[in-house]
This record gives sequence, structure tokens and C-alpha cells, in this order.
Amino acid sequence: MLREVRERVLAVPGARRVYRAAMLWLGGFRGEIIALRASALTYLTLLSLVPLLAVIYSVIDLVSGHAPFHEGVQKYVNDQLGIGAGAAISVTLTEFTSKATVKTLGAIGFAVLLFSSLSLLWNIESAFNHIYAVKQARSPVQRLLKYWAFLTLGPVLLSTSIWVTWKIGQMQEAHGHGHAGHSEILHVLAALSSVAITYAGFGFLYKVLPSARVRIRSALSAAFVAGTAWELAKFVFAALSTRLVQVHKIYGSVAVLPIVLSWIYISWLICLSGCRFAYALDASRKSELRSPLLIAAEAREVFVARVFLALVKMRRSSPVRAGPIARHLEVPRRLVLEALRALEAAEIVVEAKRGGFVPAREASRVSIAELRAAGRRSLGFPQQDPDATGEALSRVFATAEQAAEGALDESVEAFLRRVEKPAPLGVLEQKDTPPAISPVISRIKP
Repeated sequence: MLREVRERVLAVPGARRVYRAAMLWLGGFRGEIIALRASALTYLTLLSLVPLLAVIYSVIDLVSGHAPFHEGVQKYVNDQLGIGAGAAISVTLTEFTSKATVKTLGAIGFAVLLFSSLSLLWNIESAFNHIYAVKQARSPVQRLLKYWAFLTLGPVLLSTSIWVTWKIGQMQEAHGHGHAGHSEILHVLAALSSVAITYAGFGFLYKVLPSARVRIRSALSAAFVAGTAWELAKFVFAALSTRLVQVHKIYGSVAVLPIVLSWIYISWLICLSGCRFAYALDASRKSELRSPLLIAAEAREVFVARVFLALVKMRRSSPVRAGPIARHLEVPRRLVLEALRALEAAEIVVEAKRGGFVPAREASRVSIAELRAAGRRSLGFPQQDPDATGEALSRVFATAEQAAEGALDESVEAFLRRVEKPAPLGVLEQKDTPPAISPVISRIKP
């Protein structure tokens, strides 16, 4: 019954793509460890917040030269960062940023502030690139140019938006008393202009910062979702923080610190979730998603085979440990050790008494099919009691495996000779790049 309802819903035009996007978005909370990255960015924000604001305020003073612009941007930033903290965070930020200028710090000190600001943008881009599974990031020069544009154009656009909000507020004060309807309209416009700044900021981040092609529609849709969630979170967090009396009793004069930390963490969690949503919208336009189990099985088979190929290439006269192979493949050592244990269980490699692994037999006597079988067995699917259906499926799969044996009967030595003709077997150094077997292995990163 439920299956029929699901099929009918997915038959609606566009419903299947919405379903794929939702599955991609939800899967990201496990795959990209968004919560952990939000925690890391929260820590980096604490270190780089004052330098970043100091650079932004300096750019605004350099461009405008008017105090109202500086004060307007400063008030807006303090209001966003001080959700639930009241005037305490505003006074502290104003005091710190007013001291962080070129006159007070000098050229070297201000250069350190600029470096801290760039490091925060660098880590934000890295988090976005990880969500988009970017294989080749921008060069350092391209990154610096883009960050410089952020630090120069961003404050100008922000101050312009806040100036519009400020002018609307002035109009409300000047003409609102005599016209009640006029005052309400201006009040709504002022509120919408503040929300529009939020949407524009998220959209700008999602479109420009990732080192991937992001459709403008996906970036705007994600900005709308993330911006709305952020505005709602501001309202809820401000309401809850006023009732956190116990926090002040526990932390005393530094009670504002856990409140600010919590709000920064929530903000980054929403920001990264919005980036994942933009990625899901773009990825959902592609062909039908494959089953996660099939993807995991293929990735495991390829990875186990690649570990054995690296072992064959790196071994000379002594056993090879898991650490060098992990550095060679640029993957965690734990994954390499698991693959070596799977190969050992399949009697393809053996562990030396003094540590390290060696092939159990020559590469010419190990077939690709054996490596594939070792990878499959290492997945560890639960065994089930045999029945008529299971036995019938086993016979069908056995027939398919027999048909595939011809293509996988190639030995490892023959495979390496065919793929890497210039490089003879066993001559490559441990730092050499392993052969590219399948793009699936590129998903396995530390």
C-alpha cells in the first residue's frame, strides 16, 4: 500500500527530482559531518572575528569616509552577533574593533589581522568544497584574489544595503507620525530590507565561494531556505536566551561567552546546511541516484584492489606497513589497515612477524577477480538462513559471476603492465601516484 502511494507521488512531474534532492540533502548530514565542521568554523570565527571586522570597518572608512556608514554597519553586525547577549557583546566588539586599526597596530600588525581574516575565508571555502566534493580547488593566487574581492566589495555592498535601511528608518520618523498607514508601510519595508541583506549574503556565499559551478537558481533557493531558517533561529534563540537564568548563575560575568558560542555554532550549522541544499538541488538534476549500498560496495571493491596494487608497487625487499600505503593513497591509515585485513583473510597478503604486509604470492598469480571478491567479503553483510528464494537468487548471481570471470581473469601483473607501460613493476617509489582504477575511489578522502 505504502509502495503504491510512493510510486504515485513520484509519478507527479518534478516530484522525483524533489525526492532525490531531499535524499541528497539529508544524506549530507552524515557524509560531510556538517555538525563537526560547524564546530571547527565556530572556533575559527572566535579567533578571526575581530580581525575580520577590523578589516571591514577600515574598508568602509576608506571608501565612504562618513561616520554614519561605519556606525550603521557596526550596529547591524553587533545586532546579528549579539543575539541573546544584549549590549554586552556590542560594547566588547566595538571596543576591540576600534583599537584594531592601522594607526594603533602599525603595518605589520594590520597585516597579521588581514592574514587572520583570509584564513577564515579559506576555511569556509574548504568546507564548501568538501560538500561539493571538489577534487581540485582554486590555486592560492585565485583564492587570494577572490578573498580580496570579498573584503573590498562585500563591505561596500553591505554598507549600501544598510544605508537604504537607515534612510527608510529616517523617512518613517519624519513622515510616520501624521500618516499611520504610511508608517506601517515604511516599517514593513525596513524589516524586509534587513531580511533581504540576509538572503543576499547567503546567496553570494553559495554562488561565488565554492570551487564548483553553482546554478544561480540553486544558490538563490538555498539562500532563501537558509536565510529564512536563520531569521527564525534568531527569534527563537533570542527568546530562549532571555530565560537562561541558570547560565548567569553558573558562569557569572562570562555568561555571555557560551551564549555567543552557541549562536555562532547555530549560524554555521544553518549556513553549511544551506550549502548542502544548493548542492542537492544541482545534483538532483542528474540521472537517477544509485543505491547507497551499491555505491559502497563498488567503492570498497576498488579501494581494496587499489591497496593491493599500491602494496605490489611499493614493496621491494621488506614488508610494507599500512602507514606508507595510507600516505601513498592519501587516505586514513585505518581504512588501509581494514583493506589489508580483508586481503589477508582472502589469503592474498600475509603479515610479517616484524610488522608490515607482503603479497602471499606473485602478482602474476593474483587475478582482479580475487581482489574484487576480497573487497566484497569485507563489506560484512549479515548471513541469512537459506530458503528457496535465496537459493534461486544465488544461482542467478553465480551465473552472472561466471560470465564476468572472463573480463576479471587478468592478473595483477598484466594489469599493471597494461595501465602503466612506462613504469616497470616494483620500481616506483612510495611517493608515486597509484594507477587510477575508477573515479569511485576519489570519494574516499581523509
